[in-house]
Amino acid sequence: MYEIEVKLHFPKATVLELQNSLAKIIQNWTPPITQIDTIYLSKNMTEYKIIEGTKIVRIREEQNKTDNVKQILTMKIQQETKLSSLEYETEISDSKAVSKMIEAWDFVEFVCVEKTRQKAKYGDYNFCLDTVKDLGLFLEIELLSSSKLDSKSAQDKIISFIETYNLPAYRLNDVPYDTQVFNKKSAKKAVFNKILPIKLFLTKFKLKIVAIFSHFSLKITFVVLVNCRR
Repeated sequence: MYEIEVKLHFPKATVLELQNSLAKIIQNWTPPITQIDTIYLSKNMTEYKIIEGTKIVRIREEQNKTDNVKQILTMKIQQETKLSSLEYETEISDSKAVSKMIEAWDFVEFVCVEKTRQKAKYGDYNFCLDTVKDLGLFLEIELLSSSKLDSKSAQDKIISFIETYNLPAYRLNDVPYDTQVFNKKSAKKAVFNKILPIKLFLTKFKLKIVAIFSHFSLKITFVVLVNCRR
């Protein structure tokens, strides 16, 4: 199955505002479900860069309000256009065992993405309303096809369709959630690595100051005691 999608980021809107703006075409959204996606890439990859032909393996654990858990294994092969891929998917029953199999295929875990999702359908389009941990609120509009489509034309068609509705302020986003989360964590780690030497220096400096003051304090105490005895 070929998947082509358009992703919109809503930096200031709420879920309810977004649902109200689409009420003309969508009245019924599915109840919220929690999805935890563990992403695996080839261990030969030296950086998190998804290009045409890249294989992405994902284990998804879905949990609804009744605590029913569904586990899904997905293999995606990136196509020439961003947010378009050839996708194979099947439900599994033992994510831990499958994870070991994936690692035996020389794939390694790169990142984990957590989100709350509500789904809806209108015509040929699937709508996914996502609140992604550390990223915010997004709307994905997906088009699935059993045959390969012109990805760019399909995405342009989706954008033209969605622009006819009065949505809250948004930004088009062509970066997958996993890449965004990975980049954000890498940036935080880079900042931490820059700050850490400074913190260590300040800690050592503080210890030296304390040691110096302790040394002088002992000397002063000793002098006072000697003078008192005299």
